[in-house]
Amino acid sequence: MSQPLVTREFLAKAGFFSTPLAKRLAAAPLGLVDVGARWGVDELFRPLAPVVAALAFEPDAEEATRIAAREKNAGWAAIKVLTKALGGKAERATLHLLARPNNSSLFPVVPSVAERYKLLGFELVREIPLDLVPLDALIFGGAGEGPHAGEVIKLDVQGAEAMVIAGAARTLSERTHCVICEVPFFAPYQGIELFSELELLLRARGLNFYGFIDFQHRSTKRLEKRTTLSRERMMQADAVFFRDPLAAEAAPANQRQVAVLFVMALVLGYFDFCLEMVDMLPQEERAALSDLVRASAAVDRAKDEAALETIMVARGNPTELHLAIGGLVDQRRDFTTFHDVTKPTKPA
Repeated sequence: MSQPLVTREFLAKAGFFSTPLAKRLAAAPLGLVDVGARWGVDELFRPLAPVVAALAFEPDAEEATRIAAREKNAGWAAIKVLTKALGGKAERATLHLLARPNNSSLFPVVPSVAERYKLLGFELVREIPLDLVPLDALIFGGAGEGPHAGEVIKLDVQGAEAMVIAGAARTLSERTHCVICEVPFFAPYQGIELFSELELLLRARGLNFYGFIDFQHRSTKRLEKRTTLSRERMMQADAVFFRDPLAAEAAPANQRQVAVLFVMALVLGYFDFCLEMVDMLPQEERAALSDLVRASAAVDRAKDEAALETIMVARGNPTELHLAIGGLVDQRRDFTTFHDVTKPTKPA
């Protein structure tokens, strides 16, 4: 996943945690479900930790213990790590443990795909039987996960996203306002659903696709990237979904939904959407939060100049120049397009 667009330090310095909105969330923390939390709760959510109750899933018991230890002092309003594997229903399944554990999946690898695209770490180590449980059974089954668990869901489960969605139908419909889901456009796993199918599943639950972050492309590596320019096949990305209260078919939003959408749009960098949510908050809260959003979105001139300087330094070496430009494009691939901006006639 991508890095958040704001830091906890920035939010604290800007006074966010003293705002009425943050105080409401601190009193009743945002309910995050992180499915596929190997190595810890995703970095995207860390700026909001003081107002977030995180529920992380990692079926590897040893890794879950390490996660719990790491997150204990990370500043979360609450943190709980469950050694459970989520699925569409309660059933027995097989985990295919691969050479790189983060590639492991409930679905077998198609060797020809991994070989074609020179994918590393997809070699089978062993198969592990495990029990799947639907998220709805945990959220609504009296396990004490809290009244807001599932307001935000992150899915990164190597092809099993559709299974988790199927087992979270009620949670998604009744509680969830934001989903960040790894979506494949092609994959080395056999029989999984791709982005087009996942988008339909979430749209049916009232969640509107907003965009991609953290694109990943692959090629057969027949060309040397340092000296050539070519398009590659898009392999996967993280797709962002919001329960948009301004969509034509949307039900009226309450202040809780608006607050959750505001903070998630803030860390994800959907600053324009943030300002739309500000307009739905009480009048007396709008000015401070609007200022916060605009400060978060402001261009960092020093960073821009440093990026330009890197390119200028590299211009004497065609290979280095090519890589410097490509690296800058990579950094900004997920952001604003400028085709509709009229260039100023005078320098700003």
